[in-house]
Amino acid sequence: MIIQKKEYFKDFWNWMDIIRILVIYFCIITEKSDLKVGSETLAIMFSFVWIKVIKYLQVFKPLRYLIKMIFECIWNLRTFMTILILAMVAYA
Repeated sequence: MIIQKKEYFKDFWNWMDIIRILVIYFCIITEKSDLKVGSETLAIMFSFVWIKVIKYLQVFKPLRYLIKMIFECIWNLRTFMTILILAMVAYA
């Protein structure tokens, strides 16, 4: 049983589910306490939801290769995006 718990937290998609649930609870708590939830928080939550939906679409063979290609392109762009964000923050 303990081995299964350790394995659960090694998977990226399980972490995505946990973060999505925490963001939903955060939105509910802030709505009940009359605090305004920024649109950024909701945008993050919906981004996680769409990433999960796209991951589920890999079940279909014609979409599997396209989705894999999209994730690979995003992964390869991480260095460029880091430099771009740093430049935007530095000159903003």
